[in-house]
Amino acid sequence: MLLVSKRDCPLCAEARRVLLRVRLRYPFEWAERLIDDDPELASRHELEVPVVFLDGRQVCFGHVDVERLEALLRSPRA
Repeated sequence: MLLVSKRDCPLCAEARRVLLRVRLRYPFEWAERLIDDDPELASRHELEVPVVFLDGRQVCFGHVDVERLEALLRSPRA
């Protein structure tokens, strides 16, 4: 899982907390990349952080939908 975020972003901080909480029930590895450090990411996601990707697919941005994320984690993935 990948979280695309930026510094000093309350929604990004909330997304981190949600991912940490969901990970307690559905273990997964995740990484975080900041648009502040990557001009290409900034050009693609500046107006929609935080963005969560699962298996390379964008699954949400803004507020993380816990129920949707958990459903995706429960379903079989290739």
